[in-house]
Amino acid sequence: MQNVSAYWKQVNASRMCPQTSMTIDIKRQDGKHPVITREDVISFTQEINGNSLSGVITSNRITFKVKNRDNVLDYDSVNNNDIYANAKVNLTYGFKEAIGADYDEISGGVFYVSAVEIPSRNDQLSFTAKDILGFMTAKYEVQYVKENAYSIFQNVISQAERDPNVPVSEIEYVVNRDMMRSVLLRVKSGDSYTLSEMLQLIASACACVLYVDRQGRIAMRKIEETPEQYTITNTVQYEPCKLAYNDRVGNIRVNYEHGTQYVETDNRGTGIGGLQTIDNPLLYDYSQAQIICSDALKILTVGRRMISGKCRIDPRLDIFDTIIVEGEENIFAGVVVSLNLSFNGSWTGNFRIQSTANPIRKDLRIIDLCGMTIAELETYMIYQLCSEDFGNLNTISDDELNYLITSDLSLILYEDFN
Repeated sequence: MQNVSAYWKQVNASRMCPQTSMTIDIKRQDGKHPVITREDVISFTQEINGNSLSGVITSNRITFKVKNRDNVLDYDSVNNNDIYANAKVNLTYGFKEAIGADYDEISGGVFYVSAVEIPSRNDQLSFTAKDILGFMTAKYEVQYVKENAYSIFQNVISQAERDPNVPVSEIEYVVNRDMMRSVLLRVKSGDSYTLSEMLQLIASACACVLYVDRQGRIAMRKIEETPEQYTITNTVQYEPCKLAYNDRVGNIRVNYEHGTQYVETDNRGTGIGGLQTIDNPLLYDYSQAQIICSDALKILTVGRRMISGKCRIDPRLDIFDTIIVEGEENIFAGVVVSLNLSFNGSWTGNFRIQSTANPIRKDLRIIDLCGMTIAELETYMIYQLCSEDFGNLNTISDDELNYLITSDLSLILYEDFN
């Protein structure tokens, strides 16, 4: 999750948001930098999808339609299409604190143009852009090798940097090198995987998730079990979030190759539910297969619950953040596995999280909360905040009050999930 100011947190917890900003900076092949602001954005969407077990490649794509009056973007569908091919796109999001004040801004990510179209109206342009993983589609060139995960990871990155279809010649990344050096993998001659598939298999073998961060770096890390101090409250949800269940999993089996035979590692866990099989052709080491079994069992047993909803979304949220979501009857903690963000003067979107802990019922009297229900706790907080910090209710707006209650409640729930 992106680091933001206290003001940013406050406005995103309130019922109404102030003026927002969006900047789309495109670095074209001819060296020019057209900068598109919110006034020129007709529509914008961002779709991010991932998998907590790295079972699929994490995808992050943006599409936006902008004004192009008098062809200020210099686009000619016949002659000048190449000036936008693989062009770098820097996104910036922001909120304005007051009239005349500067915007409080964060990076929205780094992307590269993959398609440009002229809609039915000639004074508009539509762009599609993807993160760096979306361009790593070349086949990985390999001879037989048995090496640690970090060395193979470096080989994949090195080949991608030489690929003319990849938009950059130097790819930055953020990984745990020591952890990856402890994982032994094997790639066989004749294996046929794309560069991005290789990175996904490496991440899966290391029991990590793979994605591209806001700085455009390839990142690989473990999922955080403890939620951050962030809650999608009922205040910002357009409708109550929905709860669905995946099939119950009681057993995990990781198939890995040792020599010329497949060996099945069966972690029986609770023994209740079906069998989930994980196949990773790069996995060679028995001890690492056991780690993957243990991590996967923990994720899939508690992670049967999938919570989804639509809300005024906070653009600082990232894929694989572990957060709290307030439901009608329960409080959920989970990891973000899908975000669909739209901008039309303000941010709205759909989210889906996979639970990382059992939910907390809102009507339960929790000992750690002095025997109060969450509703009673909110009432108590109102009294405390108004009597100690503000004197009386008339000195604080509804939005300020909601923000303070949400902040304190998120902290308490964070500690309870912890």
